[in-house]
Amino acid sequence: QLDDAIGAFTRLTELKPKDALPFQQLGSMYLLQGDFARASENYEKSNALRPNAESFAGLGTIAYYGERYDEAFRHYQQAAKMQPTIAGHHGNLGDTYQKRGLKTEAIASYREAIRQGEQALKINRNDVTTIARLGVYYAKVGEWKVAERHANSAARMNPTDPDVLYLKAVTLALIGQRDAAMQQLSDAIKRGYAKHLAREDDD
Repeated sequence: QLDDAIGAFTRLTELKPKDALPFQQLGSMYLLQGDFARASENYEKSNALRPNAESFAGLGTIAYYGERYDEAFRHYQQAAKMQPTIAGHHGNLGDTYQKRGLKTEAIASYREAIRQGEQALKINRNDVTTIARLGVYYAKVGEWKVAERHANSAARMNPTDPDVLYLKAVTLALIGQRDAAMQQLSDAIKRGYAKHLAREDDD
């Protein structure tokens, strides 16, 4: 219900114009909607009020989709500096290294994403999003059996979560199970995953 969410967060920015969080949240809603210009505008406003990792990560994703990989790297790097224990930031850095032809650095970033993700699971074994992301990162370092195990585990734990199902589709695509990946992608979209985000995803 993105339109309703955007309306609510827009109202929050009016009620709390000096609070960075509503602008960051509004930016994320616009990103999900595919309105990258408004997403960037709100992320920038959020960072102007209080620099935060979530807004830098959002700006990095927008730059990445726009094939501005050096810019994406700078934003992702800032997010990782601010939240060094979040696996997703290191995975994003790995993707930008890969795009810039720096394979060794990309693998090192994926390995760091795996390390941080496994550490997070020691605290919360039920974090299905982290489990699903680990499937992607293990696939990107060539550990296909471990990748598939994580993807399947996450999908069993929460078979209706569109993000989890989408990450499983990505993992299956990366390990070469293309037909299964397409079936999983279809299921994720039926559950509510944004089509335009899938179209932007190289994986």
